Amino acid sequence: MPLTPTLVVDEHGDPWLVYGSYFSGIKLVRLDANTMKPTGFTHSIASRQNGDG
Repeated sequence: MPLTPTLVVDEHGDPWLVYGSYFSGIKLVRLDANTMKPTGFTHSIASRQNGDG
């Protein structure tokens, strides 16, 4: 079950994309404010301990 990608803007005005799925976990990546393309590292912010249910 995929997570609907969500655009978040932090207190500094920087855009971030939150995305992922039940199986791969939830990821967070900063976006370039001009191009809206990912920049920097992708952070894994949540995941399941055991992938077999």
